[in-house]
Amino acid sequence: MASTNFQNALMRPAILQILRAAGFHNSSTAALDVMTDLAIRYLLLLASSAAQIAFNNHQDYIPTVQDVRMALLEAGALRPQMSVLEERAKGEVEVNGQTVPYEDMRGVEGFLNWATGPSNREIRRIAGLAAGPGDVVDVGLLDDHEDYVTALKKKNNKIGDDSRYQGTTLGKEAEQVTVPIVGGPVGSIHEWDSLLRSRAVSVQLSSPSSPGSLSSAPATPTMDDAFSNG
Repeated sequence: MASTNFQNALMRPAILQILRAAGFHNSSTAALDVMTDLAIRYLLLLASSAAQIAFNNHQDYIPTVQDVRMALLEAGALRPQMSVLEERAKGEVEVNGQTVPYEDMRGVEGFLNWATGPSNREIRRIAGLAAGPGDVVDVGLLDDHEDYVTALKKKNNKIGDDSRYQGTTLGKEAEQVTVPIVGGPVGSIHEWDSLLRSRAVSVQLSSPSSPGSLSSAPATPTMDDAFSNG
């Protein structure tokens, strides 16, 4: 499966959960694919905008909260919200006895209200990351809820080991294993590279330069030369 198709497949359950939380219990495959593609494009837009804004502000691609806010504003996620020029036109205002530049917070407050409000709470409930109305919540276990990918991995892995996913997007990175070379003067690719470099330096030091030549660079030693000299 191609990387793009794989990531789209991972995004589809999240879109289904969001649609179900919004009251849609049926969807065609084409409509689901369109919604998934739009969500992926929007997230990529936010991520790339936040990284670019962070680099423009402080020469670093790691965004701060302010950088993310500006990216959300550019993407139209904060509504209603004044632009930066409109905020500057307002001048300065007095807040708690201090004079500060005017800052429109309506969009940020609306985003926070959505993130902590009933709509997002319903999405988390559908996704299995929040307790139901009559459930008893153990505060110490709030961070131990498993997402659907982890649950599917455990369901399809009978031995309880993540080794089958090692080296893939779903698992840990594969450990670098040294590849031995059987026969010859070296035992690994790293040693072979070091040998070639040392032979090149030796040839360069021992070969006299021709006064009439345009270049005095020696020829690159071949594999046969390395074995015969070893």
